[in-house]
Amino acid sequence: MATYLKGKMRGSLPHVEPFFCAQCRTDFTPHWKQEKSGRILCEQCMTSNQKKALKAEHTNRLKNAFVKALQQEQCP
Repeated sequence: MATYLKGKMRGSLPHVEPFFCAQCRTDFTPHWKQEKSGRILCEQCMTSNQKKALKAEHTNRLKNAFVKALQQEQCP
């Protein structure tokens, strides 16, 4: 794009369809992100999903730790 603006390329800019977030359907964000699955997400949805995943992982680890501690208490 910068090369095109400097006049070093000839022709028209390629037509690019505007992005829409696959989760919230917004069409504006400071930065678009792509999931591993290929879905395009806005920065806010991607950040929110990452936080939810980290929270779920943390919760599962705590549950496993408490279950293990409970099992150890119950065994003589």
